[in-house]
Amino acid sequence: MLEKPFGHAADSADALNDLVIGLVGQDAVFRVDHFLATAAVLGMTDLRFGNPVLATLWNREHVDRVLVLWDEALGLAGRAGFYDKAGAVRDVIQSHLLQVLAATIMPRPESGQHVTDARRIALESLRPWPGPEPMARRARWTAGEIGGQAVGDYADDEGVDPARGTETLAQLIWTSDLPDWQGVPLVVRTGKGLGENKRYLELVFNGGAGQQPNMFRLDIMLGSMELHVRAGDPDGQAPVAVTLAGSPLSGHDPANTSTRLYEAAEAEVYARVLHAALDNDQTFSVTTEAAVQSWELVAPALDAFASGEVALEEYPAGTQGPEDWQELPVVRR
Repeated sequence: MLEKPFGHAADSADALNDLVIGLVGQDAVFRVDHFLATAAVLGMTDLRFGNPVLATLWNREHVDRVLVLWDEALGLAGRAGFYDKAGAVRDVIQSHLLQVLAATIMPRPESGQHVTDARRIALESLRPWPGPEPMARRARWTAGEIGGQAVGDYADDEGVDPARGTETLAQLIWTSDLPDWQGVPLVVRTGKGLGENKRYLELVFNGGAGQQPNMFRLDIMLGSMELHVRAGDPDGQAPVAVTLAGSPLSGHDPANTSTRLYEAAEAEVYARVLHAALDNDQTFSVTTEAAVQSWELVAPALDAFASGEVALEEYPAGTQGPEDWQELPVVRR
């Protein structure tokens, strides 16, 4: 069993694949990712393909953009030695959030096909967003305040080398060649040292000109769902948040809207991963190909960061990032 980071780039991931498969054989290698055992991913197949309402809406005909967001108020928490050599893209996007995105857009698994192969197909379909918005942005926190506590500049933290230019906030945008998602911006964002924790998958639906759009939001870890809809407002400017829930996974009646999809503490998520591997179940692992694909997908952004092509912006700790990141202007092509 290996957890991320699986290598540090596509070539090293490829070499690591050869090494571990050569040692124990393909079936005994588990490249685990605990985000695959979170409520959002665990329930995604039933949520998307087992619900006729969402199944109808979950495609480019109705969705204006997709956002996978994992913002944290947490700082380095003593992990500067690791984090400063990794940054937001390598630490969270390359592994965890790409897997959430893959589960969000993957085609329906064919009869006998494992869900891991469907997620791999989704990753293979991703292409850099062609613009005009930038495919990648990055930023780093400066001194501020989080939860009433003063927080120093990231660059001054013990164990940080400011010359590395490590990003603590990153946003990458792809689109997909899959027929259901062509032309739809698929936005993935993560950061630390922010004002609050925001950890959700969001689908923003097509809306009329000048109107607030309807949206569906799914908490990645807890599985609670919200549908923000325009209701009873002739001007269309007052979305109403409706809390949804209920799933065969939860053991409750799907019509019972007072329950969550599949709530669990993070420790239970890791327990699922361990249990599956011990039971020879690859559900919470990534395939040989996907372990390399994920590095290939973030390589253009990392190269642009390293060359200085993408500027390192700044945001005060405890805010929601640079001001012009607050509203996502990206719309489908």
